[in-house]
Amino acid sequence: MRSITKNIVPIYKGDIPHILEIERISYPSIQTEKALVKAFRAQEVRGVKIEDRNGKIVGFMMFRCFMLDVFEIWFLTISPKSRRMGHGSSLIEYLMKRLSNLAHGWGISIKVNEYNLTGQLFLQSCGFRCEGIVRQCCSIPDEEAQNNLLMVYRKPSCPHNRLQSGGGFDVTDV
Repeated sequence: MRSITKNIVPIYKGDIPHILEIERISYPSIQTEKALVKAFRAQEVRGVKIEDRNGKIVGFMMFRCFMLDVFEIWFLTISPKSRRMGHGSSLIEYLMKRLSNLAHGWGISIKVNEYNLTGQLFLQSCGFRCEGIVRQCCSIPDEEAQNNLLMVYRKPSCPHNRLQSGGGFDVTDV
């Protein structure tokens, strides 16, 4: 993972229109926009933005700490014009550093659309691996139900892994 020093700071209320625009350009779906607005309202969800050298928001990440030991990424989006510049890697690295500060933290998870090969390959390059398929049904008319892959990064120093196969956790039920 290539690391470039970037300005990563919390998302503030005034940033929401810019964040929504990046999401709208990247993934033009009513469902995605509604989910993003819901994430902003959830108290346990945190968000950070990444800015270019001119202070323009070029990407963001929404995540939560789940059960005090796992980070779950809800959104990771980089503006199409700013991709392949290390912004996504910087956001992942930011979360990995936070993970290393958790005494019992063991990993980071994210769900990626089964057709998003670019996203899957990017996460693999950051040390994530596919742990299973999360089946979804769509509640919005005229939208196809699509499956997501559960991609997981495991903290190297962690002696236990809750998502190991046979561990009593079926990712198809998530």
